[in-house]
Amino acid sequence: PVLAHDAPKSQLLSVHEDNVIPSKVEEYEKAALGLVNAIKTHKVSSISYTAASMDDYTYIYFTPVENLGAVDKMNASFGELQEKMGKDAFGVMMKSFDACYPTHGNYLVRLRPDLSYKPEYGAQISDGLNFRHWDYYHIHPSMEDEAEAIAKEWVALNEKIKTPEGYRLFTNAFGLEGPVFIVVSSAKSAADFYTSNEAWMKRAGDAGQALMKRTMKMVRKFESKDGMIRPELSVSPQPVVKSK
Repeated sequence: PVLAHDAPKSQLLSVHEDNVIPSKVEEYEKAALGLVNAIKTHKVSSISYTAASMDDYTYIYFTPVENLGAVDKMNASFGELQEKMGKDAFGVMMKSFDACYPTHGNYLVRLRPDLSYKPEYGAQISDGLNFRHWDYYHIHPSMEDEAEAIAKEWVALNEKIKTPEGYRLFTNAFGLEGPVFIVVSSAKSAADFYTSNEAWMKRAGDAGQALMKRTMKMVRKFESKDGMIRPELSVSPQPVVKSK
């Protein structure tokens, strides 16, 4: 797919995803921490990413970028790390990841503030809301415009019922299959998230149920995942949304 159309004040995120073998998690995290330590030891200040792990053993590393050119610059920064470490040492370090996952990849997503509700809510590690819930709505290709209109109705409903928690909606910019809306929510813990979600469903009532039925008519596949932001596996994380 080509880069999705721009939106006011939208933010691109470059995402690297590793699909880790469950039995290799300890080995994988040791390798990931080794990479963090190498970046810090060799003072490669141009490398920056936030790490998160999901309950299906997916690990993602995301960085706000301005454009595709910034992704190339980010990749070049690992060349700087290789130069400072030495080719052999760098190769040994990166090879330690190889046995830990059968597949991995890169893609770009775009934050859509116009389709999000209180997107700054829990967006920073310093907020202390490092639990994450991801909902993936894979949209029928012919219904993307209608799905955006529905997303705006969700924002309006949350404004009407004065939902205290917020969420960020991302769309596929490059590298994912077809149109997808990724809704990311933050909380202190899984228990807090699901308690708040239950309270939200009561407040939203029939209006929320009706809107969800209309939403799902546009969805060809739905997935949800829980996980955590991992500060110890992150390097100089940059804000996805600037706090107001």
